[in-house]
Amino acid sequence: MSSPRAELDSSRRRGLVQKRNVSDLVPSFVVDEGLSAAMATRPRRRQSMLLGPAEISAYQSQGVGVNQSELLGRARKVAALDLEELSLPMAALQGTAAPRLDPAPPCPPAVTSNAAANVNSSSSSSSSSDSEMEAGMEQLSSSERKRLRNIQENAKFLAALNIQKEVESLKEVNKRSHSSRVKVKQPPLPLRKLSRRLRKLDPSGVPLPEKQPLLTAAESHVLRASGPLKMEATNLSMEEQNALLEVWRKSEIVETDGREPCDSAWLLGLRQGNCRIAKVMREKICSVAVHPTMDHVLMAAGDSQGNVVFWDLDSSPGEAAAVTLFRPHVDRVSCLCFPPTQPTHLYSSSFDDSLRCADLHHGVFDEVYAGESNEHVGLTSFDFQAEDGASLLVGRRDGAVELVDCRSPRKCGEQKWMVHQKRVHSVHVHPTQRHYFVTASTDCTVQIHDVRAMGVGQRSGTAATAVAVLQQHSRVVHSAYFSPLTGSRLLTTSIDNSMHVYQTRVLGSQITRTARICHNNDTGRWLLPMRAIWVPGGEDMWMCGSMEWPRHLDVFSATGQKLLVVGKEEISSICTVIAFHPTRPVLVACNSNGKVHLFAG
Repeated sequence: MSSPRAELDSSRRRGLVQKRNVSDLVPSFVVDEGLSAAMATRPRRRQSMLLGPAEISAYQSQGVGVNQSELLGRARKVAALDLEELSLPMAALQGTAAPRLDPAPPCPPAVTSNAAANVNSSSSSSSSSDSEMEAGMEQLSSSERKRLRNIQENAKFLAALNIQKEVESLKEVNKRSHSSRVKVKQPPLPLRKLSRRLRKLDPSGVPLPEKQPLLTAAESHVLRASGPLKMEATNLSMEEQNALLEVWRKSEIVETDGREPCDSAWLLGLRQGNCRIAKVMREKICSVAVHPTMDHVLMAAGDSQGNVVFWDLDSSPGEAAAVTLFRPHVDRVSCLCFPPTQPTHLYSSSFDDSLRCADLHHGVFDEVYAGESNEHVGLTSFDFQAEDGASLLVGRRDGAVELVDCRSPRKCGEQKWMVHQKRVHSVHVHPTQRHYFVTASTDCTVQIHDVRAMGVGQRSGTAATAVAVLQQHSRVVHSAYFSPLTGSRLLTTSIDNSMHVYQTRVLGSQITRTARICHNNDTGRWLLPMRAIWVPGGEDMWMCGSMEWPRHLDVFSATGQKLLVVGKEEISSICTVIAFHPTRPVLVACNSNGKVHLFAG
């Protein structure tokens, strides 16, 4: 005897049991051709879950149980979803897309096996008769039947409005308007006139001279001239040059009257505005020095192309001979310094491996030091080891320090020591114990050395033993300076955005750090690094440039407390190169654009 499941499957094949669609229950939903097309395009992802009376009796005759309450529940779900079925033709008439419906729950297992075959047969016929419709309606409640009638009446009303034809006519109008639209080609805009900067003209329209390219260490070593060079100005005539040099020759160093050259009261008065600004060079100012005379304010500055400028700051702004430009070097002028006892001499070091002395009386740039032919290291800094300026300590980019005797006919160092593994950025001699000097380097260390314990006559560059090594900085240290009067304090500046103050009354392992100041020193690759310097005349203040806006100069106490701000109204750019007059209240601040800011008391 066959099982009820097998007999049910055979009855399905004979067409006795069929699954009915939603259109069989409410065939009047499709009221015109437009709605029919819209219903036909709907994906058949959800079929009706209702069974007619004939199907229910067929199930029961075969012994398959059918739950009437379950069928009624599914009928209610279908009735609720019929509103979404109607939204498809309405959206098609209004030109919008119908919302996407979630798939219906699966049919019972007894009916699902042959659903796909029966859907095509039921959709191809004219759905069902009115009697079957009424039989299906009897399974619904009165409210559900009323809602179905409302849906049918609304559909008829929409069909009577003939919206589909209006939509098609609007589409035709849009097509004609788009096809008739012609794009008008706009004429090209006129070319903008290039600025004077791009045309290499100054503000008055005069062509600028060609900018000299930066040289490598080997090129600068080869191109530099040897021997003494005659002082010939590149911007003035010989008469104007001699007039300015005559002022420098007459300047002498006189004793001070005992008053402090720069104190807090004078610096506080600078905030009220007493500044003179002038652009003295076209290139980046890399070094500056103020002449120690008392009767005039004279300044010298060096740039990145090997030029050295002399400026009489006491002259009137319109005077032609106030600025005189020379070119004794072919590469960056790294350091400038006047000797303590010779006011008519100016020493300058450069990256072209040369150190020269400008003799104003004889009008020449004499060569004091020249690097060896097989070395292309460059000189970064120097300081006078002897009080009379007869000997120098010169720092190099390879980490060595050389002792140079200015009286020797040889143009080379007497002794050389490898004090650092990388570049030496600054060399400074102790003001009272001149056999001690301090160096700052790229290897993040600050070292204090004693010349007496470093050996004599060594030119091979042997390693030197330091008296003290300070390793509190985490990045490159650009400067280290003793305090100007007694050297009891040491001030260091690093690119790790900090400045340190050390107690150096006793040089050795007893050196301790007394203050650490957080300060933005990250100037980038296009600006010169920050270097904090002591204010002369005391040991309780020091000054440094600032990256903050508005631009200014910061003044700190020896304990690290910020005292005041200088030049907040006058300075409009970052000034990293600062110099003081040693015996007068004169401050000079320079930027990387060739401008000089003079603050004089």
